[in-house]
Amino acid sequence: MNVQAVLDLNVGQTIKHTPKQNIPEIEGNPNNRAHASIIGDKTNEEVRIKLAYIASWALKED
Repeated sequence: MNVQAVLDLNVGQTIKHTPKQNIPEIEGNPNNRAHASIIGDKTNEEVRIKLAYIASWALKED
């Protein structure tokens, strides 16, 4: 998800940079310096729908 798009929803979510790094890298679980976590209550259906609407898949091309 685009960080600014999440913040623009104004649904009480914050973003925390949480890079994933394993040394050595775990096969099938690659390191990701750009990883971030969305912090906040997601039990509200409206919040989940809004987050789902802005979500998109990013697949690695070989």
